Amino acid sequence: NGWLVQIVKEERGTKGASLTTYIALAGRYCVFMPNTDKGGGVSRRISSFSERKRIRDVIRQLETHSGTSVIIRTAGVEQDLESIKKDYDYLLSVWDVIRKQTLESSAPALIYEESDIVKRSLRDMLKGDVSEVYIEGTETFNSAKRFMEVIGSSQVDMLKEYNGKIPLFQKYKIEEKLDELYEPEIKLSSGGSIVLTPTEALVSIDVNSGKAT
Repeated sequence: NGWLVQIVKEERGTKGASLTTYIALAGRYCVFMPNTDKGGGVSRRISSFSERKRIRDVIRQLETHSGTSVIIRTAGVEQDLESIKKDYDYLLSVWDVIRKQTLESSAPALIYEESDIVKRSLRDMLKGDVSEVYIEGTETFNSAKRFMEVIGSSQVDMLKEYNGKIPLFQKYKIEEKLDELYEPEIKLSSGGSIVLTPTEALVSIDVNSGKAT
């Protein structure tokens, strides 16, 4: 026998991983909580009263099962019922797979792992202002295409496989930008700078005016 738990935070320093028995499966437009019948509703980031009211009406139309809850994410605000329903049905199918896998497994066992970085990016970051998405590697491209088809996205045609001779990250200097993210000092156009120093308890932010006095 064992408990079905979800990892909330990975191990960090001397602290072990944080676990919860309250499962939450995140989709593109909503979060499905299969064993929580309270706490569902609308993302706290949505402040408009009229939007919150409209989304609550959408949730009622989803006809959620007893003992479960659903939260509509910020990305789902402008979506119609059909789009949110497709996302919700996808999460229901994921939960069915998890339940089946749980019954067939002996603890301890990995039951389900969230989508990889490419699928999560497509799920969370594909907004209306994106016209093309380039993916390097045939296997990853095909996997992303299948994922878009599974979630019923109409934007699957914007996925393009990159076949250039120069690696994609190198061509667009992505690696240089990533390296800059980990630099403690950020140069400002004014001549000043910001120095970020993370510690276990807090992040120190030192603003230096430099020549911009």
